[in-house]
Amino acid sequence: MSCTYSYPTSHTVQRTFWFIHWNKPQELEDLSQDPEYSHRVEYLRNQNSDCTFRIKQLKESDSAIYRFRFLTDRYGGKYTGHSGVSLTVTGLQVKVTENEAQSVTLTCSSTCTLRGTPTFTWYKNGKVVPYEYKYSLNLASTDDTDLYSCATGGVTSPAVNVKCVKVEMKSETRSEGEWVTLTCEITCTDLTGRQTIIWYRNGESLQYSEQKYQQDDYLQFIATSGDAGSYSCAVRGHKNLLSPAVALCEYLKTNSNI
Repeated sequence: MSCTYSYPTSHTVQRTFWFIHWNKPQELEDLSQDPEYSHRVEYLRNQNSDCTFRIKQLKESDSAIYRFRFLTDRYGGKYTGHSGVSLTVTGLQVKVTENEAQSVTLTCSSTCTLRGTPTFTWYKNGKVVPYEYKYSLNLASTDDTDLYSCATGGVTSPAVNVKCVKVEMKSETRSEGEWVTLTCEITCTDLTGRQTIIWYRNGESLQYSEQKYQQDDYLQFIATSGDAGSYSCAVRGHKNLLSPAVALCEYLKTNSNI
């Protein structure tokens, strides 16, 4: 943030700093003393009238109005740039899109307008992917369980797992007659919102009956020996993003044998 200031030559500047919490009742806090910022801010002044400021490793929480303040040796010699500099940080996001043949494309997305031709860096489990890619990364298989993130302009996205659809079983059912509840969790960024869930058992789409109830993202039924198997889920029209399977006991004991 480029910044300059001026003051009467009869004054001597004793302190300069940047701050963001304007309405706090206590003394305004120098960002270089704030634990959230101290290791990320630099004052780049190279002369008495220069108050240029840099903040690194931007976070969405850094969105704020930044103001400069300086104090002189004269009574009442406290001056602040009231308008300040408004900074809005929009975080990057990795979007998962399915392709044919069990492959997916990861796209580094931002609602910010990226100037020029931005350079993107992709990370796999925190380590730089040793290939040159632009804003998208193609993976040959959706079986990949590694975590991927992207970065540009000093901003890094949250990591995502290609397996962005998964099933959670509420309880370990080992007896017939017990209720089973399976929940389909969707974290794919381009599949969020209300979706139609398709359930599978042993790789085959599940045929519903009056004994099985499905509502929104969960499946519920009373277990019988015929229900044993591996359950998975997918969003209608997106079978390539089929979730990893969760096993309902291959051997369901009857209550009399517990």
